[in-house]
Amino acid sequence: MAQQNNNSLPPSSEGRRSSTLAPQSNNKDESSKKTTIGKIVVDRDACIGAGSCTALAPGTFALDNEGKAIVINVNGDNDKNIIDAAMSCPVLAIKVYDVDGNQIYPK
Repeated sequence: MAQQNNNSLPPSSEGRRSSTLAPQSNNKDESSKKTTIGKIVVDRDACIGAGSCTALAPGTFALDNEGKAIVINVNGDNDKNIIDAAMSCPVLAIKVYDVDGNQIYPK
């Protein structure tokens, strides 16, 4: 996998969801889940590169060439996994916001 050159990234890596609606599913459990996350912000100054976010939500987070977390796809994982990933950060470098801009985590 080719690494991106992220030296020009600002101290914050931010991702926004393009859609606030979860895709329709025939699975009863899947269709009852409502998408609430609208934005994810990683404070790159605070990030220590522990990598727990990438383990819990690998479709959403990755470590860049500096070993710091970045948002690669805001729609890459379900809301629970994204919030679990943010909660796993030992330095609270990940902030999660709902579609209205209210901070979900940390509160």
